Amino acid sequence: MITITSEWTRFIVRWEDFVGPTWGLGSTLAFNPNRIRDIAFAFNHDQLLDDGGASFDVWIDELAFEPL
Repeated sequence: MITITSEWTRFIVRWEDFVGPTWGLGSTLAFNPNRIRDIAFAFNHDQLLDDGGASFDVWIDELAFEPL
């Protein structure tokens, strides 16, 4: 999990930090970075909804994948 702020921030996520899904075959097979099919960005906004809701934008810039 990464906490985002209103300032541009550089985040580095290492390949060994990735995990497979917890459902379907992902829950039974070992994670293999050579088999990545897609990457999902999800945002937990439950706390924002408790105070009547909120609106926000998330920008992802200069996304890069580097070799292991």
